[in-house]
Amino acid sequence: MKKQSFFKLAFIALGFTFMSQSFADTGFRVPTNYTIELVDGESANFDFTKSKSLINLTPGRHQIVLTFKGQFGASRDSKLIQSTDPLVIDIYELQNNEVISFTYPQPRTTEMAEKYAKNQVIDLNDGKKNIDKNKASYFILKSEVGFTFLRDYKQELVSVNRLYAPNFEQTVNGKVGMTNYGATTITASSASRNMPQYNTYQTMPSPGVSMEQDAVMSTSQTHNNVNTPTYNELVRLYNKADDKTKLKFVKYVMSHE
Repeated sequence: MKKQSFFKLAFIALGFTFMSQSFADTGFRVPTNYTIELVDGESANFDFTKSKSLINLTPGRHQIVLTFKGQFGASRDSKLIQSTDPLVIDIYELQNNEVISFTYPQPRTTEMAEKYAKNQVIDLNDGKKNIDKNKASYFILKSEVGFTFLRDYKQELVSVNRLYAPNFEQTVNGKVGMTNYGATTITASSASRNMPQYNTYQTMPSPGVSMEQDAVMSTSQTHNNVNTPTYNELVRLYNKADDKTKLKFVKYVMSHE
C-alpha cells in the first residue's frame, strides 16, 4: 500500500514538472518604470501579459525599444521623470523557455531618477546571471528630432541601419562616433522621419562594439554651422519650466507638426 502511494505521488510530481515546463514563459520582462515603444518594429499588436510585465516572444531574434518614465519623490511633491531617449535592446538568439530582462539602480529620489534618466546604465540578465554581449546588447538612441513623444523611433533606427523588423530594410548608414565618456555614438539624421519603407525581410548585424561602448549610442547634427539652439538646450529649457509652461509648449509643438 505504501509502495503504491509512493509511486502515485511520484507520478503526480512528475506531471507537475512537465506542466510547468510546458507553460514556462519565453520573452522579455519589462522592468519597473519602463514603457514599451516598439517590439520588433511594431508599436502595437504585440503579445504583452500585463500581470507579468512580460512581452511574449518566440525563440530567435528580437528588438525591444523602451523609455524610462515614472513618478518620483514624496507623494505631495512627486514629479514625473522621463528619459529623453529610449533604450534599444537587441536580443540575438532568445531560447525557448527563456526570459530576458535587465536590472538598474532603482531611484529613491527625484534627483536620482533625473540622473538615471540621463545615463540609463543597465545590466541585461536572464533572472539568474548577466547575459553575454554576443547574446543580447543595448544602446541609447539619441536624436535631434523633437521631444520623446514626437519622435519616430522606427524611422530613426532605419536611418542608422539598426532596426529589426520583418517589413523593413536598412538602407542608410549612420555616422559612428564617441561621446566624452568614451561611449559609442550613432548619428540619426532628421531626414529619418521621411525614410522610405521596404517590404522585405532583413536584419541588421551587430555593430561589433563592447557592451560598455554600446551602452550609450547618441545622435546629434549641425546644420550649415548656423548658430541655432541645440536639441539638448531645448530639452534643458523644457525640463526647467513649470508644468503650465510645459503644457503650453507641447500644445504649440503639436499645432505646428
